[in-house]
Amino acid sequence: LQRWQDYDKLTPELLERLAAEAADQLRDILATRGYFTPTVTHAMEENDGARTVRLTVEPGEPAKVSAVEIRFTGAIASGDAVDASLIGRVRKEWTLPAGATFVQTDWERAKREFVNTVSSQRYAGAELTASAAEVEPEAQRVTLTLEIDSSAVLRFGELQISGLSKYDASMVRNLWTVESGAVYD
Repeated sequence: LQRWQDYDKLTPELLERLAAEAADQLRDILATRGYFTPTVTHAMEENDGARTVRLTVEPGEPAKVSAVEIRFTGAIASGDAVDASLIGRVRKEWTLPAGATFVQTDWERAKREFVNTVSSQRYAGAELTASAAEVEPEAQRVTLTLEIDSSAVLRFGELQISGLSKYDASMVRNLWTVESGAVYD
C-alpha cells in the first residue's frame, strides 16, 4: 500500500484490491508466528480527496505444539550406548517442545539444530529425510514429525599427503593426531 500511495492513477478499485491483498499478506505473516485463525479486515475512508486504508487485526490465540515425534533411521537407530545417549540428548535438547507456541522461524531453527547435533559426532552425513508440521487451525494445535537418517558411522582413513613442494611430509605426519579408524568427531 505504501509503495502505491503516490501513484497518480490509483483508482478506488485498485486501492480496494491492494487493501485486500494486504489483508491476505497479514494473514500469511501471522501464520508464521503461529496465529492461524486471525480476523483481518480492511476499510477505506475518503476525506477531502485523501484516501485512507485501515487494516484491523484480531490475531486470536496462537497455535501450540501438541506433540513432537522424532524418528531415527540409519546406523544410529540400531547403534550402541553412545548412539542411545545421542538420541536421548537430541530428544532432551529439542527446542520446540509440546506446549510451545509454534513459530515458523523457531521450527526452522530447531530442525537445523537437530541435524547439527546428530552430524557433529559420528554421523557427518546425517540428513533430515522428513519433516512435517501438521496444523489444526481451529484447534490451535500443531503436531511436529521429523525423521533423520544418520547414514553410517564416519571413520577417519589413512593419512594421505599430496601437493607438498616446500615442506617435508614428516611435518604433516607429526601434526596429525588422529588415528586411522577413529570415529569422526
